[in-house]
Amino acid sequence: MNTLTLSGSETGAVALTMFDLNMLLPVDGVPQQPELVPGRESDCIMAQLGMQALVGAVVDAPVKGYLDAHQHYITWHPDQPDGISAHKLSSPDWIISTAEVRAALATLDRTSASEVDNARQSRFAAAEVGASIWEDWVKVLRSSADADRPVRIASPGYEGPLLVAELLFDQE
Repeated sequence: MNTLTLSGSETGAVALTMFDLNMLLPVDGVPQQPELVPGRESDCIMAQLGMQALVGAVVDAPVKGYLDAHQHYITWHPDQPDGISAHKLSSPDWIISTAEVRAALATLDRTSASEVDNARQSRFAAAEVGASIWEDWVKVLRSSADADRPVRIASPGYEGPLLVAELLFDQE
């Protein structure tokens, strides 16, 4: 599975289940979001969105510096992650590294099926979310680990689900 859209209640049920199973962990040391280059804000945003060629924005040293800092910010994770960094499921525009995915899956694989089922049932029932969402989420994680590709947590481009989780195949 390469893509999964999640509503707010589905995202919450997935995140809380992962937290209960020690797959999703709060972390320290998350870098600050980089500042846009003063006077070049639109160039930075266009470059960040990959639109600079469409609008003729210049990617010179200051804008490139911003892009590099932004990439570091959205991909940051602890050197030896014990799971997925909790902030990455709290809002869109993060990249979950394969190291984080593999650590989370290792924890899941060490957890008894009854513990997983109890955590999932508790959180998913409270949120009135179907169990298949958990199965689909785990498929996305396993696909990420198998393909050695990170998972991008993105905003949908329309009204609707809260988050879109997708394997990141095109990475510069």
